[in-house]
Amino acid sequence: TGTATCVTDVRVVKVTRDAMESVMKKYPEDGFIIMRHLTGIIAQRLRNAYQAMSKEVDLMTAAHAPSYG
Repeated sequence: TGTATCVTDVRVVKVTRDAMESVMKKYPEDGFIIMRHLTGIIAQRLRNAYQAMSKEVDLMTAAHAPSYG
């Protein structure tokens, strides 16, 4: 799921889980390609989330570090 705000008119297509599963059963090779791409997108989003969280932790840690200067 996700939320987006568009600045121009757009056309949106919603694909149900049942429709996706049906296509994947009928065309398993294409289904594999779709799943591989989706897995890549999810992995990239997870990496981005970890990087953002890591930066926040670094900032919080730096703000509480003792100053010896």
